[in-house]
Amino acid sequence: MQNTVAKKRPKTPFQLIHTWLLAIYSSPRVRYLRRLPIDHPRLLALGKAIIVFLFFFMICFCTLDPDFGWHLMAGNYFRAHGIPSHDVFTYTARNFPWIDHEWANDVLISYLYQLQGYLLVSLFFAAIWTIGLLLNAWRARFAILLVALAAMLPYATIRPTAWTVLGLAIMLRILLNKKPGKTILYLPLLFLFWANLHGGFVLGLAILFYFVIIRKSKPLLLILLLCLLATLINPYGPRLYVEIFRTLTDWQLHTQTEGMSVFHLPSYTWELILLWGAGFWLFARKKLINWFSVSPLLLLTSLVATRNVPLFTMAATPELNRYYTSAKYLIPKSLPRLAKIIYRSMVVIAIVIPAYFVISGSIPTSNRETSYPVAAVAYLKTHQCNGNLYNDFNYGGFLIWQLPQYPVYIDGRMPSWRNPQGVKYIDIYLKISVDPTLQQSIFKQYNVTCALVENNGNWQGFINRLRAQGWQAPVITNDSILLIRPH
Repeated sequence: MQNTVAKKRPKTPFQLIHTWLLAIYSSPRVRYLRRLPIDHPRLLALGKAIIVFLFFFMICFCTLDPDFGWHLMAGNYFRAHGIPSHDVFTYTARNFPWIDHEWANDVLISYLYQLQGYLLVSLFFAAIWTIGLLLNAWRARFAILLVALAAMLPYATIRPTAWTVLGLAIMLRILLNKKPGKTILYLPLLFLFWANLHGGFVLGLAILFYFVIIRKSKPLLLILLLCLLATLINPYGPRLYVEIFRTLTDWQLHTQTEGMSVFHLPSYTWELILLWGAGFWLFARKKLINWFSVSPLLLLTSLVATRNVPLFTMAATPELNRYYTSAKYLIPKSLPRLAKIIYRSMVVIAIVIPAYFVISGSIPTSNRETSYPVAAVAYLKTHQCNGNLYNDFNYGGFLIWQLPQYPVYIDGRMPSWRNPQGVKYIDIYLKISVDPTLQQSIFKQYNVTCALVENNGNWQGFINRLRAQGWQAPVITNDSILLIRPH
């Protein structure tokens, strides 16, 4: 009788996670933690990490970033066809030499989404945000972490910026170590991965150059050169810097397109800045070198472009914790009990309570696709648009994902792109809503027969003009409107 061996079925992602959790739970280190008292510093640090991770996960899972769709579809395209030499998602910029400096991030998102959908992608990015925040601040008090969370959560969606937060945290962990030893040799490897995940690696190079100047270290200069060479190992080679330079030098991108300036900083970000600033003024301002350290420089970049707030938060959190500890020593030990109670109450009022309300208010309570044109997408899946679809800028990534059969007019990759005549696509897009002549010319040039825009005052004149020309609106919601040209 012939023996037969049954083939094992491949494990599902949840079965794999269950197996990993059992292995972790039964490991010697975890068994050691289970024997520790409940107030042991390591257990407290683990508890804080779990809470921080859960907050980041809720934000990532409940929020849909406008660019998530094109990142996912770009990853799918790269896996199937390789890196394209031109844009593949629009009908307006088909010949534009698209350089995706986040290509490895997109491929990774594609793999994770294929395995377990949006859930696994959310878990993965929540872990990146958590490690980025806690890598240098795992000893920080929970109240300080609440302030940091309140400042970082609005930016902590599934977006490639998380890689720069993590990369910068790792680099600072190595450089600020009193005895870095051979770990500094890992920096070129860090930049090799970083340069393929997010263009923020150039900020890492700038900060590394800062350390070279401050320390006047020739070995560190050699490491910087190796890191620079490592960034050239990517599908685009030196051309990678073309896209990054185009973005960095586009002032409109920082002030108008993304609404990024000091006046747009949320109030809870100001809480972190003011607390850190007070500590800096009390304990660090006397040394001139401190004014040019990493945190003040990152604060300056955050005031110019608010998308850099997570980077400042990551760097400022351990410093804010040190300032808080130093402030405690200024309080006389002989204070009466009532004075101590008042002091602690003021700390709770100034830090914990505002942070609690901000964090709880940051967690979305509705469907993550509520602000997107879900009804219009459903309509277009069953009713063919005979020409091209004109779309709102904020809908571009979502439409690339949900309606891959329709190329889009514009999406989140294009604020700095220029057409063959040297005119920025975003400038033409912004003028179409207010210039009837330009709108008719562009619609005729690209055979636009459908338009999907936000249903608000900014587009009201555009909507009224199209309806006056006989365009029908089969789908109207509080957030969006779909208009179709009559045959």
